[in-house]
Formats: sequence, structure tokens, C-alpha cells
Amino acid sequence: MPDPATALAWQAQRIEALEAEVAYLRDQLAEATGDASQSILMSEYGLTHQEARVLARLMQPAPTLAALAAAMRTESTLPEKLVQVLICRIRAKLARVGLVHAIETAVGLGYRLTPHARRALAAALDETPAQEMSR
Repeated sequence: MPDPATALAWQAQRIEALEAEVAYLRDQLAEATGDASQSILMSEYGLTHQEARVLARLMQPAPTLAALAAAMRTESTLPEKLVQVLICRIRAKLARVGLVHAIETAVGLGYRLTPHARRALAAALDETPAQEMSR
């Protein structure tokens, strides 16, 4: 029988892996059902596909670093560094449209949207389909 610390570490790794799998499956479901939020984020804020996926993940409750890496759909051995690069790019693009300091670093967890940025992005996603339908 493994010692409690080893068992706890294994369980933490397993939880992180399952969170990443859930994030991946949510992305697959969103694509299959025609979720337009990523395309709206791309057109409104000039984001790439990967940046839009990461930002969409940030808009969900408590995104972990593993979930953000899973949103990138990369096989890289350095997903944390890639997440950092994408977060930097997203921050710059959001700042250009007035959302300065929209993403904050959550020490030991990853990143999160500020409440102001979350409201602004949610409003943009809610308004855009209605605007397009009224045309």
C-alpha cells in the first residue's frame, strides 16, 4: 500500500488529467454543436483559433493550467510555456480594445479573467448574435 503522500500526489495528477480530458471533450462538443463564441471572439478581438479557445476556457469557472493547455490541443512537451505565450498575446489584443489588465495570474493555479473583463466579454458574446440577427 503506498504512503498517503504518494497516493495524494497520484490523485492530484489524475484529477488534473481528468480536468484536461473534460476540457477537451467540452471543446469537441462545442464544435459539434456549432458554438459560435470562439468565432465571435476571433472576429471581435482579432484572436487566432488557439487564442480564442484559451480565452473561451478562461471565461469558464476556475480554469486550471491543465485545462488551458488542453484548450490549445497541442502535443508539446512545454504546454505551460505555450499557455504563457498565448496569455501574453491575448492580454495585448484585449488591451488594444480597452480591456487592460483583463487577465490576472492566479499564483499556483494559472490565470483568470478579472470580473470587469468577464462581464465585458460576456456582454460582447451576448450582443453579437442579436446584432447579426437584426441585420
